[in-house]
Parts: sequence; C-alpha cells; structure tokens
Amino acid sequence: MWAYIVAAILGIVTISACTIPAEAHNMGIHTTSVDGIIDMDVDTYHLGIVCDDTILIYGMTISVSPSDDMNRYVIHADTIRLGDNIIPHDSFILENDHIHTSLKGSDAIGISYPVLLHSHTPIIVPVQAPDSENGEPAVATLDVTYVGDDDISCRATELRGAQKVGLMI
Repeated sequence: MWAYIVAAILGIVTISACTIPAEAHNMGIHTTSVDGIIDMDVDTYHLGIVCDDTILIYGMTISVSPSDDMNRYVIHADTIRLGDNIIPHDSFILENDHIHTSLKGSDAIGISYPVLLHSHTPIIVPVQAPDSENGEPAVATLDVTYVGDDDISCRATELRGAQKVGLMI
C-alpha cells in the first residue's frame, strides 16, 4: 500500500517537474536606475520607471546628492504610486550630505516586497524639496532591483496630465 502511495507521489512530482515552462529559465535578477535633477524651483520631483513586460520588484533604493547642507528632501506618506494605485508607506525625510537609503521596512519607508509591476505601468517615487533657500539642483537616483526576463527593457518615465497628490476630507 505504501509503495503505491509513494509511487503516486513521485508520479505527481515528476509530472509537475516536467510542466515548468521553458521561459522560467530566462528569468534573472536585474537592477535598473533612473536619474533625475531635483531643481529647487520645482516643489516635487517624480522619479519613475516603466518596463515593457511584467516584473517583480524586490527592492528600491534612493540616492540624493544635495547641493548644500541645508537641503532637506521628503517622501511623504502614501505618495509612491504604482500606476493609479498608492503603495502604502510611511513618510521619510532625507537630510544633509549624500543620502543612499533603502525604501523598505525599518531602514526607511516600509514598502512590503515583492511589488508586481505590470508592463507599461509606471512606478513613481515623488521627492519633495521643502527648502526655503533656492540652491543648486540636486541629483537623485532611484535604483530598482527586480526579477524578470533577461530581455525586458525598463526606462525612466514622465508624468503627464493631472496627478492625484492627496485627498482633502
């Protein structure tokens, strides 16, 4: 009796092992970067990417090189968007000096990964510069680590049209 059960289980395992699609072997871990210039004349700068196929995002980091030591950069709570949807997260302030921080858990914002990013759907990280003194522009970089096909193309995206930035109740 046990022999039949073991044979049945092995048969199921063998069948399921044979059904793994060949495309799964083309998946790999990749990192893409988006650079932007945060100009003090612009209240909020939107760093964003869009890919030509669906990916799973496993991490995002943001780097900002402030132009002076008085600069402050803020990512407000619940402002990171995946298409039209908000990704719930905490607020985070980037202060002074060169900043390189992970957008996850205890390190900063608290986004739970993985994040499924569908093809041609942008993910946008708005960085605000609430500086009372207009200084030189700062360079900001968003690095996105994801799993996807080796031939996927990801690029910087721009926001167009009216954007939802908050809700007044």
